[in-house]
Amino acid sequence: MAKIAADPVMTGVQIPSALLHIGGALVVLLNVTIPAIYKPRGMTRYGQKKRRHADVQQTT
Repeated sequence: MAKIAADPVMTGVQIPSALLHIGGALVVLLNVTIPAIYKPRGMTRYGQKKRRHADVQQTT
């Protein structure tokens, strides 16, 4: 195993695999981070309905 790890020819084979995994991880992290930061403004339909229902109960 030490000879394989020390062989300079084999290190070149591992670099594309490492870059592929790094690129994949970056894509996954961006797909999670961007929607967490950029959210639509305002209240959802569910929140609006819930607020209207709460307002109706308070006035009666």
